[in-house]
Amino acid sequence: MATKRAGRLKTGIRMLMWMLAVVAASFLLLILLQQLKMVDLKIFIPGMTDKTIPPPNWKEMELLDQDRINQMMIANDHRREELDVLALNLQDDEIKLDEQRKQLEKDRSAVEEEKKRLREEQKLFEKKKETITQTARELSVIDADVAVKILMKRDNQDIIWIMKATDELAAEAGLNSIVTEWLALMDPARAAEIHRERDLIPDPEI
Repeated sequence: MATKRAGRLKTGIRMLMWMLAVVAASFLLLILLQQLKMVDLKIFIPGMTDKTIPPPNWKEMELLDQDRINQMMIANDHRREELDVLALNLQDDEIKLDEQRKQLEKDRSAVEEEKKRLREEQKLFEKKKETITQTARELSVIDADVAVKILMKRDNQDIIWIMKATDELAAEAGLNSIVTEWLALMDPARAAEIHRERDLIPDPEI
């Protein structure tokens, strides 16, 4: 039994070796024929073709990269121009705001000056009114002819204000005003002039 198995094994080995020898001989024959250019091994070996992977086209890739860089630079230039315009607009707005602020300061200063001037005028008018009232009191208690001589040394506006103050003082005291007597003692031309201007000149008040 063992003898039969050993015989079969030897037979199988011989057949395998014979087949390997045939394959090797065939391969050697094909190589020889390939060298003699009688046969093309590319037909028998899969994947063995003339097709190869082309080398990279560096120039084309460089052009593509340059184009992309140019597009980015153009976009950056546009953005920079927009930012420049925005900066100029902001600068113009700041200039306008600064001009408005300066104008407001000038207006505020002018208003303060006007208030100050009006306060000074108010004080002057109040002082003027007090002076006129005091003068009217003093002239009302002295002789009429003396009072008229003093009045004639003043301008028409002061005379008219003193007369109006005298009328008011007399009305407050319930007395007749002496103004009529003063006018009668004055030079007729000057008296007529004062009488004509009396209604035109306002009282010394604010």
